[in-house]
Amino acid sequence: MKAYQAAVRKAKTLAKRCGPGWEPWVWENLGWHFCAVRNQSRLYPQRARDYWCSLMLAGMQFQGFGKSPEEAIKEAEKSARERFEALQKGLQAWGMKL
Repeated sequence: MKAYQAAVRKAKTLAKRCGPGWEPWVWENLGWHFCAVRNQSRLYPQRARDYWCSLMLAGMQFQGFGKSPEEAIKEAEKSARERFEALQKGLQAWGMKL
């Protein structure tokens, strides 16, 4: 029970740190695990101090890694922006008006 309570506490702390819209998520799979979720996106702690963000937008996945949750989220957002800018340029080159 202590492991579950620790995972819940860590998940709540992580979700709060991520900002508005992020919620804690705890599950059991050969031990208690946790992450923060927002819609279909996830932020997972990795190893002792690293974080991985899986940002899902428009059916596409964008990933970011960082030493902090904020850094991992920003990296995933940067990846998404770069992809969408490339798509926008491609559509404009095709002659589509946006």
